[in-house]
Amino acid sequence: MKKLMILIAMPLMISGCGNLRLAPNQDQKQNAYLHFRTTQTAAQLAHDQNYPQTMQDLTNQSVSQSSAILNYYGMPEQLPESDNAESILSQANNDITTRASHSALQRPDPWSIADDVLQVAIGIAGVFGGLLGGRVVNSLKVAKEKSTALKEIVQGNEIFKAQNPQSIQAFKQAQQNQSQPTKKLVMLEK
Repeated sequence: MKKLMILIAMPLMISGCGNLRLAPNQDQKQNAYLHFRTTQTAAQLAHDQNYPQTMQDLTNQSVSQSSAILNYYGMPEQLPESDNAESILSQANNDITTRASHSALQRPDPWSIADDVLQVAIGIAGVFGGLLGGRVVNSLKVAKEKSTALKEIVQGNEIFKAQNPQSIQAFKQAQQNQSQPTKKLVMLEK
């Protein structure tokens, strides 16, 4: 049973959260919509003002590309004002873009995601119940405790190294014999 749990958890732990993408928030969806409307408006202006054909082709291509981005993000619950160039360039829309940019830079914390996954797994195991369910719940609780312990150890080591720079080389030397999965887990926390 323990081996099965380890086999299930190892791919997530080894691959890390680099490939994990949280769902876009409303600011990000509104920004994607504004991008789409901006490209549409630019394409229409290029056509209306008889810009060179290359410019018209480029703006039309950008509309198609932006449409794909909007499809990926999904439509926002509330559409921002974007009827014309002036409304697209409004301060309110600039604020949406700024918020979307800030939230896009935030990466998910691997430890909180691991905790969430373990909590869900504990809940699912509890639903199945019975002897097997109880064993799985206990195994998952132990895994969660070990995950928390690893996080605390790595954070403590990082604080110690920051306060004692002369010890960094000793830490690196001590970690040379660690397995590749262990090194990867430690690097995820840093």
